[in-house]
Amino acid sequence: VYLIAPALALVPALIIWAVIPLGKGFPAVADVPIGFLWILAVAGIESYGVILAGWSSNNNYSLLGALRSSAQMISYELPLGFFLLSILLLAGDFSLVNLVESGRQWWEWLWLWLMFPLFFICILAETNRSPFDLPETENELVAGFQTEYGGIKFALFFMAEYINMITTSAIMATLFFGGYALPFGIGSDFLPILGPFILAG
Repeated sequence: VYLIAPALALVPALIIWAVIPLGKGFPAVADVPIGFLWILAVAGIESYGVILAGWSSNNNYSLLGALRSSAQMISYELPLGFFLLSILLLAGDFSLVNLVESGRQWWEWLWLWLMFPLFFICILAETNRSPFDLPETENELVAGFQTEYGGIKFALFFMAEYINMITTSAIMATLFFGGYALPFGIGSDFLPILGPFILAG
């Protein structure tokens, strides 16, 4: 169990990428019709890796850090689920590719202006970023559930954490900013012209 826990933290963060559309030529690895449910189900598996890491370390600090971290992850998955379902009601489809295609006229955050900052706060809490970094407070719990891990196992936990941040950012860009599609019906022909302005912004 001690050796499996880092993989249980890393693999779900990578598997979520299967349903995120990345571009017009390759919309998603697997354009499943239940993309929203896929994200919620796979994100829930990640907390098992954290709990098993803290429990199998046989260390009180690791166990307390794991319990804090998993409680925080589970408690913020519920509002994330409600936000995803409300976007689902707006899009009318479970597929993320269809959501991007429907967002070509207007980005969703224009309609859901109050939900966007709340979704961002939930993502900060889900990825244990400041000010929601309670599970890994240095002065209380050393390194949280990662205290007894070293070498490649420790690196797998950190890769899982940062891949999870990139994944949640990609989900937020897909849900609220139209993913790869430009707003107001602008085609991809204008991208070389708009690119420097977007980069300067």
